[in-house]
Amino acid sequence: MFLVISDGGAAAHALSNALDSCGAEYVYQFETLAGAGEFGHGSVIVGKITYRGLKRVINKNNVTAVIDTISVPQSETSLVVQAAADDLKIPVIKIIAPTVRFDALRSADVKADFSVNYSYKDIAAKINNTVGNAVFFAKPYNVRAIADLVFDQKELFVPIKSGASFDVDLALEFGIPILNVREFESFSGVSGIKRVLEEFDAKLMITDSEIDIYDKLSAAEMTGAEVVFTQNTGIEYELIFDNLDSFCEFLRSSELLNSGEPQDENAVSEENGGEEEPENQNNI
Repeated sequence: MFLVISDGGAAAHALSNALDSCGAEYVYQFETLAGAGEFGHGSVIVGKITYRGLKRVINKNNVTAVIDTISVPQSETSLVVQAAADDLKIPVIKIIAPTVRFDALRSADVKADFSVNYSYKDIAAKINNTVGNAVFFAKPYNVRAIADLVFDQKELFVPIKSGASFDVDLALEFGIPILNVREFESFSGVSGIKRVLEEFDAKLMITDSEIDIYDKLSAAEMTGAEVVFTQNTGIEYELIFDNLDSFCEFLRSSELLNSGEPQDENAVSEENGGEEEPENQNNI
């Protein structure tokens, strides 16, 4: 039995269809009725997701894995899901939107050395094994998640937009030496990104979005820097997928589909486990 934590929308329906195609048993949990919408698939729980309540849902429904599809970066709900699942020693599978969506025609012309890696641990290991500096074009929480795992943070650099005065608070959010957070009037376009890479003598560029993707790749090609695209959750996941085809392939080859006791198709659980139930908790 899978427990799917969702914030609704078309992605919820797409994942449900994928799980059906795998023959998986599952129950969805939404925090709001608006998120649940007219979902209309199988069993649904609506109610605020708390650590204690989530553990009761998992235990009562013999959940063997939690699928987290929350799209908000650094989500408190996702942190609760990880904590509860870790405590119960069951895996969390994260489903995200792809960081990179290459246009087929233009991607054929890309000559830069690039990869997609959603593991902050792997990226930190790559930095640790690279002779030279790494530059981040990424959100502060993603930089910090990687920087915390890097041996020599003096080799990590971040460009920020120059202002009337240096934004110390922002600089500290990155979790790297403050002197390595440098101001630039602009770092957009090929020339702006190239200037940053040259200024820092960068061997690696780490980015968490496809904004200016071809400019980044072009600048990297000119300077010889390697580009690594990563995810934007700010949270490390051992199991993370950016498309449902690879997710289903993983499920079919894993033991998760056949683990756990058979469930009544309408089996759901109280959400708050002895706490006062939220008014908006419903089984749809």
